[in-house]
Amino acid sequence: GTSNTAKATIIAPSFTFMGPVIYSGTGGTLNCVYKFANVLNGIDAYITITDINNGASLSSLDIPQASTGYENAFQPHVSFIAGTSATPQTSYIEWRFEFKKAGTLTDTILPAVSVTAIDIDGNSNIVESVSAPRPDSYSTFLPTQLSISQTATTLTATGPTSDFGGIDSSNRQVMFQMNFYNINDFVYRTVGTNKSSSVARQFSIYFKTFFVASPLPVELIK
Repeated sequence: GTSNTAKATIIAPSFTFMGPVIYSGTGGTLNCVYKFANVLNGIDAYITITDINNGASLSSLDIPQASTGYENAFQPHVSFIAGTSATPQTSYIEWRFEFKKAGTLTDTILPAVSVTAIDIDGNSNIVESVSAPRPDSYSTFLPTQLSISQTATTLTATGPTSDFGGIDSSNRQVMFQMNFYNINDFVYRTVGTNKSSSVARQFSIYFKTFFVASPLPVELIK
């Protein structure tokens, strides 16, 4: 097998998530499958909505750069239900990413995938989070504005109660990169904890290496 040290030398390629089509199901609903063709040369990605929790809903699957963010990133716009200061409401949409040889349904194993959330932030009413089953490592920036928590199975990054303005990778202190090796698929959640009226938030999930990976389970970049 590949050692952790050897894995650390692998730089994940940059993916292009553009032009999605519905492969099966009804858009925005549970078990709907979207196809992004040629996210890498010869590789298609299939994204399935595997869970819609506590009233979250999908406003837009992939916001174009002409609006805000990064064209090559996966940029869902997710609506979160209303809560109050006394009873904040946390809800999420869960996505399963699968990679297949282009034009087929044949699974393919990717040596390295870096999944970087841009602009995980919030305000006095809502805070964004992202989470996934434990990656091989993660990378963030010091001093980070994110709160990182982990269980035996899940890693979560939660943003601050302040807004960092737009989807901008120069705001490195609110970016969170998860590094996976030798994978065909993984699950990822876009989460909001809301203390006010229902609101939609854009997520920008950029499959690109912004921080160099490490053989350690945790990597902090100064």
